[in-house]
Amino acid sequence: MFLLIVFVISLTFSGFGVAQAEGDNDGGDDTEIPTDEPIAIELLKIREVILRASSFNQLKSLSLPVYVQADVRGEDMVVVVENYEGPLEVEIYGLSGSGSVGEVYSVSGSGVYGLDISQLTAGYYRIELHLGMTTYAGKFSIK
Repeated sequence: MFLLIVFVISLTFSGFGVAQAEGDNDGGDDTEIPTDEPIAIELLKIREVILRASSFNQLKSLSLPVYVQADVRGEDMVVVVENYEGPLEVEIYGLSGSGSVGEVYSVSGSGVYGLDISQLTAGYYRIELHLGMTTYAGKFSIK
């Protein structure tokens, strides 16, 4: 219950962080930002189903916290996953109908996975990472 309250409060004040994939609109210096510089996406856990462990080995594997990170790096989305074993489904879709991409990977402990987003046009996008019965989501923009 406490986590639900914290989640609702964080949504109220943060409104899902939005990262800009390219560009600088602050009106200041027009120095180019390298496109290979990673732009982190704030991910929020939006769904989690916890199952009871039926053996010591399952309990041991459930005790490590899963780490998930997503970055825009030029024309690629890079997803890092640690302490997880199973399918990883990555879905990216435009919030204004401006395109979508997706891919499914098999994670064995940890890994770094790349997804080509070069065909996506300028606009706002939502990313969802489905790890078994847990879903993480975030927003980003492409200029």
